[in-house]
Amino acid sequence: MIITNRSRTTYPVAEKVALLYTNSFNGLLVTILVASVLAFGFIGGEYNNAKLMWWMALMALSMVRLADYFYFKLNGDSQHFNASAALIRFAFGILLTAICWGGYGVFAYFFLQNNNIELTVTLVILAAMVGGAANSLAASKTLTICYAVALLLPFSVCSIFGQYDHLRLLGYIGILFGIAIAINAFRASSFIADAFIFKHNNEKLNAAVASLKRDAEQQQQELEKTKELVQQTQIDLEQEIEKRTEKIFQLSGVDPLTGLLNRTAFTSQVENLVESAAELEHAVALLFIDLNGFKQINDAFGHKLGDSVLEEVASRLSAFCQEQHLGRWGGDEFLIVLPYTDRTSALSVAQAIETSIHQPITLASNQLKLSATIGISLFPEHSDNAMELIQMADVTMYEQKRQGRIEPAVFNTDLYARLKDQQALKDGLVNAIENKQLHLVYQPIVNAQKEGVWAVEALLRWDFNGTPVGPDVFIPLAEQSGLIREIGAWVLNRACIDASRWEFSGAPPVSVNVSVIQLFDDNFLDILDRALASSGLPAERLHIEITESVLADNKEKAIAQIQLIKQRGVQVSIDDFGTGFSSLSQLQTLDVDHIKIDRSFVQDLSAGSETIIRATIFIARELGCDCVAEGIETIEMADQLRRMGVTSLQGYYYSKPISNSALLTWANEFEQQKSTHPEAS
Repeated sequence: MIITNRSRTTYPVAEKVALLYTNSFNGLLVTILVASVLAFGFIGGEYNNAKLMWWMALMALSMVRLADYFYFKLNGDSQHFNASAALIRFAFGILLTAICWGGYGVFAYFFLQNNNIELTVTLVILAAMVGGAANSLAASKTLTICYAVALLLPFSVCSIFGQYDHLRLLGYIGILFGIAIAINAFRASSFIADAFIFKHNNEKLNAAVASLKRDAEQQQQELEKTKELVQQTQIDLEQEIEKRTEKIFQLSGVDPLTGLLNRTAFTSQVENLVESAAELEHAVALLFIDLNGFKQINDAFGHKLGDSVLEEVASRLSAFCQEQHLGRWGGDEFLIVLPYTDRTSALSVAQAIETSIHQPITLASNQLKLSATIGISLFPEHSDNAMELIQMADVTMYEQKRQGRIEPAVFNTDLYARLKDQQALKDGLVNAIENKQLHLVYQPIVNAQKEGVWAVEALLRWDFNGTPVGPDVFIPLAEQSGLIREIGAWVLNRACIDASRWEFSGAPPVSVNVSVIQLFDDNFLDILDRALASSGLPAERLHIEITESVLADNKEKAIAQIQLIKQRGVQVSIDDFGTGFSSLSQLQTLDVDHIKIDRSFVQDLSAGSETIIRATIFIARELGCDCVAEGIETIEMADQLRRMGVTSLQGYYYSKPISNSALLTWANEFEQQKSTHPEAS
């Protein structure tokens, strides 16, 4: 039996009580039986009444102890059972029982010494009772020793010190037996105590092991739950990654306006189709489609309607190919790739596309009309590289558009050679500054009335591997490749440095051409400031020449930039006036300082351009601007324009573009010529 819920200090007492009570039942039965034998087994003597009284007393005590035993059996497992009180009751009961037996031993010594049989039986019973107690009371060595002493000591003392010599030996035997019983009780008690400790420690160990096992099981369960959670989280993450990847692909691979493949995704699609076509040995056609008239629609009706036009065009194009074979290259440019398509079929499809796009588009009560220019390249006839096929189709389309042709065209070797030349020029232009292949030449601008140098225009030249390349060729390439910003910054710095060192009379300003791309660059004003600061050239000695096309690209941006340029003291000229979208209101908005009449009008004076020139001079006067005429090749041109009111003249009649070193020589010669032959100037 285990008494539960006991503190560590009461735990051994509970164990001791449990063992004592458990062993006491058999001892009580033996006591009752043996006592009855002694009381009733030797009837007929004169001491029967005394023995009966002793028996009754012992029986009463045994009944009380037996009742206490059953009380323990019923309540010993109770949480509120008092083990210490039970031990006291048990000890009191066992000691009273021992006293009763010890008293009977004294009674036997004095009254039964002559009845050898009964005395012998009594002594044997007492010794047996003591021996039995050594086992039943082993849980408590104190009770064992006290019980043995109470039973044997009275009789043994009486026998040793009494008057009966024949009983003295029995007394010594009783003493020795008692000592042996005490030693045995001490050992048994120690053994049981060790057993109690071992059991207690074992229970603690088992409890600890059970606790560890429960903790381990709990941790294992938690680990399993965590593992399941991690696995589920991993699954959720993988699903989320797949969704995000698909979303990213859509965002990165799909044009947001039309829903078509964008530039990157379409190029990848062409690469896949070309690779497949190479394995299956079939042709692939690539169509580069550019809309004509879309910019005018966008400017006239706004970007919202322009977007609707692009969506409608995309819808029409989708009828000629599969969904994944159509892409938007950017702006109003589209591409179609057609597997299993040769030259003839590609031209037929392109013609049908042009016809479809040419059909009127009705949007917001407006009927709009477009046309398309289409360039075609073929695999494997022209290239087996996706980007080269796209570039070839693009070049073909651009050439058709440049020549004003509407019909679709297929790439040819002449275009390929031109493409290679252009690419070589682009590659060379990248390192032109570093390789010192760029240089400036200068063309004077003469004051028509005062006959002096009014300004000097800086003109850029490029010697590519010993071959001169004209500005009409490399300037568009520089603008297309984005190199115009770097090259333009170099030109501005070089011109300012050269002008700051001019020593001829008048110290004329230097006039530098600036492209639309340069003007709209957010860093242009910083470049301008650094050029003036590093060269030391006064701002009023710098003229910036721009074309009137800036108004068509971004009027608000152009106005803002020009105002900031003029705030620095730099003057602004409109170059090639009359060839773009010139109007009096636009010039008023730009607030320029000079207007340059394009050479085409000057050289056609005899063909009726005089009216245009006079109108330009009138506009310049109304705006308070100087008027410069370009392309003066004869003295007659100079005299006629001077009489018409042009303030400055520029052209081969005065000087072709010359190097900076030759400019000083020319200026000195011009001053001398002017003083000796004023009519020649």
